[in-house]
Amino acid sequence: MIFKNTAILLAFTAMSMAVTVHATDLSLTKAALDSQGRALIEAAPGTEFFYEIFVRDSKESVEGINVFLTDTLPEEIQVLTVTADRGLCAIQDQIVTCDFGTVADGEAIRVLITAKVRESAALGAAILNNATLTADNEVQPSNNEAGAQFTVGTDTSTELTTSSGGCSLTPSQQKTLLWKTFQRGLAD
Repeated sequence: MIFKNTAILLAFTAMSMAVTVHATDLSLTKAALDSQGRALIEAAPGTEFFYEIFVRDSKESVEGINVFLTDTLPEEIQVLTVTADRGLCAIQDQIVTCDFGTVADGEAIRVLITAKVRESAALGAAILNNATLTADNEVQPSNNEAGAQFTVGTDTSTELTTSSGGCSLTPSQQKTLLWKTFQRGLAD
C-alpha cells in the first residue's frame, strides 16, 4: 500500500512524500482430529481428541507483526493442553491464546490443542469451534478465521461377547462393527 502525505515546512513550502506500508497476508486453517490423526466426525462424551491449527504467512507478503491467535472453545469441550511450534500459548478457562510475535513470510506454525468431550455434552449436539488470527499489518482478514465441527455421538467401541449361543451384537454394535470394517477396508 502507498499513502501520500503532505508536510508543511517552516518556510511554508509544501512537500509531498510517499510512504510505503509493509503489509502481510496471514491465513488460518483448523481441523478436529481423532486419536489416530483422522478427521473427527463423531465423538462420544469422555473422548479425547485434537484441534490442529496452522497459521501461515503468504510467501508473497512480508512478515506479520504482533500475530495473535484466539480460540474460544465451546462449553461442551474441556481444554487439556496446548502446544505450538513456537510462540507463547496459554489456556484461561475456555479460551486458548497464542502470541507468535513476528511471523516470517512463508512461515507456517502448527498449534495442537488436546481436548476432551465433557461427559455432560448432549448426544447429537453439533460442536462448532472457530479460531481467529490478528496481526498489526494484516491486509486480508477474510482468511483469518477457521473452524472445525463434529457431532457428539454414542460410544463407538465394539465389544464382542460370546455365550453358549455364539456371538451376540446389539443393532448399534452391528452398525458400528460394519462401519469400522468399512473404514479399515478403505485404509488398506
